[in-house]
Amino acid sequence: MSCPNCFAGHINPSTPTGHVTTLHGLDVYIAEPPENTEPKGIIVIIPDAFGWEFVNNRILADHYAQRGGFRVLLPDFMKGTAAPVYMLDAVRGVMATGSLWDWVVKPYANPLSHCFISTILVYTQRAVPRVTCHPSFLSVPGDIEKLVVPVSFALAELDSVLKGESIGVVKRVVEEKEEVGGEVRVYPRAGHGFCVRADTAVPDSSRQAEEAEEQAIAFFQRVFGRRT
Repeated sequence: MSCPNCFAGHINPSTPTGHVTTLHGLDVYIAEPPENTEPKGIIVIIPDAFGWEFVNNRILADHYAQRGGFRVLLPDFMKGTAAPVYMLDAVRGVMATGSLWDWVVKPYANPLSHCFISTILVYTQRAVPRVTCHPSFLSVPGDIEKLVVPVSFALAELDSVLKGESIGVVKRVVEEKEEVGGEVRVYPRAGHGFCVRADTAVPDSSRQAEEAEEQAIAFFQRVFGRRT
C-alpha cells in the first residue's frame, strides 16, 4: 500500500512545452531536445501516482529534454487510473488531523497504489540503464543484489518508505557491485516525493529537486556516451 507522502507535495506553476500523441496504443507526452539538436537518446519516464497528465511530471520531462538533449516519453502507463491532483491538498489535510478516526472517515484517504513501478525499474533484467527516485516496495537487500544494469538512485534521507537503515544497505550493495556501474546519492533532509513534487517556493526543496534532475541527466549522458 502506498504511503501518504506518495500523494503529498506541491504543483509546479510552470507550463509544459511538449506535445501529446499516441504510441503503441498509449497516450504519451513527448518532450523534445532543443531545436536543431539530434537527440542523444530516448528516456522513458514511468510517472509517480499522479500519472502522465500531472504538470510536474511533464515539466520534469521538459527539463530532461532541454537540459540533457534527450527525447523524453511520458506514457499513460496507468491507462486513466492515476490519482487525482486534488489529493495533494486532501492528503495535507489528512496529515494534519490528530486521530485514526479522521483517517477512516475521510473518503480521500484511500490512496491508489502505483509506487510498485520503482521496484520494476530496479530489477527488470533487460539491459537498459535507469534512474529511480525515492523508490517504494523494494526488498532490501534482495532486489538490489539482483541488479545487472546501471541504476542511479536518488534517495531521500527522511523518506518515510525507504528508511535510513535500508538506504545504507542500498548504498553499500550498489557500491559493492562496482562492475555494474550504478550510483547512489542521498539528499539530506529530503522526503518521499521530493524529485517530482518539491515546493518551488522553498529554496532547499527546489534546489534538491534540481540537483536530482542534474544527477539523472549526467547519468544518462554518461551511459549513452558509452554507446556512441
